[in-house]
Amino acid sequence: MMPSEVLDDNLTINDKCSMVPLLPKACPVCSGKDITRIAGDYINVVSLTGKCLLRTFSTRCLGCGELNNPFTMANIIQSGFWPNSPKRLSYLFDQEVFRFWDGLRKNAPGTSENSFLEVLNTLAKFHGRHGKISPSIFSTAFKEWCFCQYKIDCAQHKNWLECPACAYEQHSSHVDGNCKLYRYKSSGKRTRSEFYDGLFIVNDMEVKPFIEELYQGKFGKVEKDVRCGGVWGAARNTARNKKSLDITGLEVMSCRHQLGQKALNMHQGELYGYALFLIKHHMVPRNVQFVFADVMCKLRKYVERVDPATAKKFTGALSVMHAKGHGLDCQVIWDGEWIDGTGRSTGEETEQVFSFLSRFCNTTKYQKPENREETLTEMILHWNKRKIEAQAEYLVKKYKKVQGDLLQHEKDVKTALDKFDVQPDFADLKSEIRAIASKVSVPSATSLTDSAKILLLFHDLKRQVNDHEEFSFLASICPNLPDLSVLNIQLLRKKKEDKIKILRSLIKSNGQNIDPNDVLSVVTVGFERMMESVYFEKVHWLTRIKKVADTSKQRFILRKKVSKTTTSMQNLVTLYNEFSREKVVFDDVIKGSFKWILDLQQRLYPRGFTDIEKRCVLISQMKKERCEEELVILQLEMKKYLRFYGNKCLTMEQEIKIIWKVQRFSGNCSLSEKDTYTLSICCARRCLCFKEFFRIQMSNMMKKTILKRKTRMKLLWKSSNRFSIMISITMVLTLKMTKMKLEMKSILTLIWFYPLEMTS
Repeated sequence: MMPSEVLDDNLTINDKCSMVPLLPKACPVCSGKDITRIAGDYINVVSLTGKCLLRTFSTRCLGCGELNNPFTMANIIQSGFWPNSPKRLSYLFDQEVFRFWDGLRKNAPGTSENSFLEVLNTLAKFHGRHGKISPSIFSTAFKEWCFCQYKIDCAQHKNWLECPACAYEQHSSHVDGNCKLYRYKSSGKRTRSEFYDGLFIVNDMEVKPFIEELYQGKFGKVEKDVRCGGVWGAARNTARNKKSLDITGLEVMSCRHQLGQKALNMHQGELYGYALFLIKHHMVPRNVQFVFADVMCKLRKYVERVDPATAKKFTGALSVMHAKGHGLDCQVIWDGEWIDGTGRSTGEETEQVFSFLSRFCNTTKYQKPENREETLTEMILHWNKRKIEAQAEYLVKKYKKVQGDLLQHEKDVKTALDKFDVQPDFADLKSEIRAIASKVSVPSATSLTDSAKILLLFHDLKRQVNDHEEFSFLASICPNLPDLSVLNIQLLRKKKEDKIKILRSLIKSNGQNIDPNDVLSVVTVGFERMMESVYFEKVHWLTRIKKVADTSKQRFILRKKVSKTTTSMQNLVTLYNEFSREKVVFDDVIKGSFKWILDLQQRLYPRGFTDIEKRCVLISQMKKERCEEELVILQLEMKKYLRFYGNKCLTMEQEIKIIWKVQRFSGNCSLSEKDTYTLSICCARRCLCFKEFFRIQMSNMMKKTILKRKTRMKLLWKSSNRFSIMISITMVLTLKMTKMKLEMKSILTLIWFYPLEMTS
């Protein structure tokens, strides 16, 4: 027997005529409850116990005789079901199934939809029912349901792509690419436009013309540069296509509170043009002050070259953790910790977004383009929702933590300065280190004279061109130079054939008018800067041994790096003394005593205040300055947070009045004038509460008091808790909505608030 069958007294199997549990249970005309149901055709109903066959029905009122069809879209949805189609009704899905699957896929990324349907089919079979759920029907209905939930959020003023703390003016943003979120070509072509219409992922048709105009079909190459992150894919501005892939990844921008804001599909690898598109079209309009990127040292130069106007509208900075993989000279120039105004922004926020999104690569790479974009959009909305709901507590915790860090850094700076009884000019120290770091190993190719180029090429090709009569005169002119490979001169890294062509063209244009002093000055400066760079690197590793390394393993690794710099310095000194007229002593150079920069080293500092001590104090001072900046930034963000939701209250108050006026004009009033007045007063009082609370909060928490430290910290803790609780409750109250009243012509969403006394 089937679950829908029953035995009567004569042992005959009959259909017990199970019907779909729909509303209404009363007559819609006379409101009489004495109604009878007339069974209709079978329909597939899917619940958490699987698929079953139930009957549709129509109702007849025994009081007024009215015949009604309860299977309208409004009644189906109000009864807790979701139809597969508004025109051809064959499936009804219990919305609890969609809610369960939606929560499962978001909290267990990578779970297959087909596997979930197999579980439902197994449960149906266990209960004695037959038949399987159609995957295509389920998938289509579920996506339509998800889009409806998004539209409900929009009606309730819940924009999960808008960060309350970044409203009105955004401090910083991080842009990065994720090559895990690719898509196979074999997964199918686009058959329709996506439901969200570029809400999170920009339409490909907007990006494609921009990239084509930018590169004009030619993608430049960037030389590998292990000193500046060049071994990473992000550092190479080259097109990388794969035959099997249609989309090679996702480029995403996020704010400093880990909210994903905008993204685009990468079709040719991690090109700089994709990051430039997000910067130009989505960061600059938001007035973003600082833009973080993993290879900003190269990206910034690229933007300055192709779009100087955009480059002037933002300040570039390296992500704090990725900066550790760059050259030490690059770190002190581009690292966010060395740039004024960045605060404690890490520039790694998009990596945190990717820690969630990357887990969906197992499913999205097999989806059609529109399905993939819808899935990733829904996931980012879920991620942002979690971040926004916890943002008030996050801001308070971060404020308290930064205050503690600031006290510690102030203590470190004071202890170091008292030890040596010195008051250095930190701006000069910073400029001194950056001046050394900004020097490249040798002048660029554009700054080399023709004489220097000719002699450098001849020295490099001496064995290959000795037999050529056209180059024989150079043997008597070229000075005796050492091995120049350590200088990493770009001109000498070209192919042999290209170098010979360049040499011939230079000799043809200059003749024998060649000055050997030009090449000597170039090589001398190159070796001097290399020695400065090696010493700079040694100081960096010794500083990390003193401040960072807390285990013997870490100290062992860092000491090996120090030993390596010592060996490099010995080789450089040997090569330098082979051709230079003024010899240098290794013992002096390894201590940082350079004859050519004695003017920079003649400071009024005590003898024990070495370069290592200078670096340690400077790092602590910069961390202290970043903490002070972060406190100011957090104060502004708290203010914007309160202002954001205060404006929400005012907007909703106006909408409540408009809804009431429209209802009164149409004669269909589900909201009385008294209710409207009560809600408006509540909104107004809520706004006043925002203003008064913010005034008290600023005076108690943000301004310094003359109380003792223990009492002040205790007051801060209480005030911070009040702030966190108040903001959390206000957020719930602001976004709290009643159930939607579905009508034939319009959907009216009414916003209700709890009494204000609940927040006191």
